[in-house]
Amino acid sequence: MLTRNKLVPIFLVFLLLQPVLDVLTNLLMNTFGINLSLGIIVRTLVMLVFMLFVLKEVFTNKDHSLMFHIAAITFLAAMQLIVTLLFKEGASLGSEITFLVKSVYPVVLIFALFYLMRSKEELHRLANVVMINGIVISAFILVPTWLNFSFDSYDHGLKGSLGFYSSGNEISAVLMFAYFFSVYTLFFRKGKQTILPFLSVFLITWSSFYVGTKVAIGAILVIAILFALAIFIFRMKEVKKTNAAFLAVPFIFSLLFFNGVPAAENSQMAEEQQAARNQKYETPELFYAADDVARISEVVRLREKVNPIITKIVSSRDIYAIETYEDYERAHVMRKLFGLGYAGDYYDDVDVKIIEMDFIDYIFSFGIVGTVYFLLVFVSFLVFTVKAVFSTRGVTRGKILYALFAFLLAMSVSLLAGHIWFAPAVSIYLAAMVIMLYRVTQLDTMPEMKS
Repeated sequence: MLTRNKLVPIFLVFLLLQPVLDVLTNLLMNTFGINLSLGIIVRTLVMLVFMLFVLKEVFTNKDHSLMFHIAAITFLAAMQLIVTLLFKEGASLGSEITFLVKSVYPVVLIFALFYLMRSKEELHRLANVVMINGIVISAFILVPTWLNFSFDSYDHGLKGSLGFYSSGNEISAVLMFAYFFSVYTLFFRKGKQTILPFLSVFLITWSSFYVGTKVAIGAILVIAILFALAIFIFRMKEVKKTNAAFLAVPFIFSLLFFNGVPAAENSQMAEEQQAARNQKYETPELFYAADDVARISEVVRLREKVNPIITKIVSSRDIYAIETYEDYERAHVMRKLFGLGYAGDYYDDVDVKIIEMDFIDYIFSFGIVGTVYFLLVFVSFLVFTVKAVFSTRGVTRGKILYALFAFLLAMSVSLLAGHIWFAPAVSIYLAAMVIMLYRVTQLDTMPEMKS
């Protein structure tokens, strides 16, 4: 029987296993050559269990609001798949269904956590697990790097080490979420109870420097500044100001250890590499195989339509956004309404992949109808949270605002760099952040947390 009391510990154990699950998946595929996405299989099975639990809770409690959302999401997903199979030339059923599963995965988890995480103590346990994951992930990055058998963050000469992981963008996003929970918890614990968040903050900061991506360093730096400001602006008297000063220690240590910021050095190196590529693109037939020349000419054409500053900020993702927009312009009216499905249209000479800017991907994948629904839900959630900000004062307002700004930061990273909503390894942490923000606005204050 899928009862709440049974599923709360099951979810926490499942969350605790995320770092190991990702390591096993990567090692199976990239070290042993076994083409088996263990992560997708396990997460899909778990998603189905929680989906059944959500349906049971919704109909048992006669929750008409969630009934509406479940019906709306089911309708949108079904229409997108049907329209894709009818009007998308060469559509791959497997790819389209996999993409839909990834799309609804965080939604199912948010609904499930809505029923599972109802008390302060359950939120405390959730935060503990995420912090432990931050420590474990950092260890899986640091130890292999020190022993010199880690995967590189980049495959074209830039600095960065991922340890046992394979995706720099995804692991950077996970570190961002773990850092949010660690900093949040750090400021509302006392004495020995601060050991876990202190350790998590230190190791996440250090490992983020090793990863070498802009997301890893930039996001945790912004989170640290936001919370330090919240302490002083909202006069959180019960919070030790020395904790705010401590946040600077891992950054200073890492700066001295690395003699700089690898992510910044990578940005400079990337510019130099792009300049060299641009020179080759002027006469591609001299440097590239005949099969690649046509694609390079297409990239050059698309580059003429974009702003070079934006291209630099989003690492050329805007070029793929323009390409997908052209697919959208040519699409059947039903596809414009319900979406292009996975990665727009397929081309024989191009690797099929999404833009990696989550909101833009969502717009094209789920069309006008899906986008309108998403915006209504997103704006409603923001209105709910902002109302809570204005109805509280002092410490409580500071907590809600910090969580809200961290959530908006995560949404910004999702928009600019992707790898959050459509990456199940990351979106589980997004679901945890959403429910944390939602419950904090309901439960008023967060008292001293228990280890």
